[in-house]
Amino acid sequence: MSAGYGLSVRWSLEGAAGGAEQSLREYVVGTSMARFAVREGLAFKTWRMRAGQWFDGIYVWDSRDARDVFAESFAAEAAESPVSRLIGSPPR
Repeated sequence: MSAGYGLSVRWSLEGAAGGAEQSLREYVVGTSMARFAVREGLAFKTWRMRAGQWFDGIYVWDSRDARDVFAESFAAEAAESPVSRLIGSPPR
């Protein structure tokens, strides 16, 4: 039995535009939940936010390969991801 293969992606909210936190909430509920609910190989995903400090996505994948494929593709587009656009900066 595998405990899964984790990945965390975090953005700073320091200096984010006003309203970014509400926009992130709306994005998670309105778009991101459905998008990741059917992602092949993804066992679990959650979103967390500490107001004024950070927003992150926590992923647990069924296999190392599934995690690595996602991490590589996300890294290539992270600066232009929906969350980066809402916050105004890429993840750290």
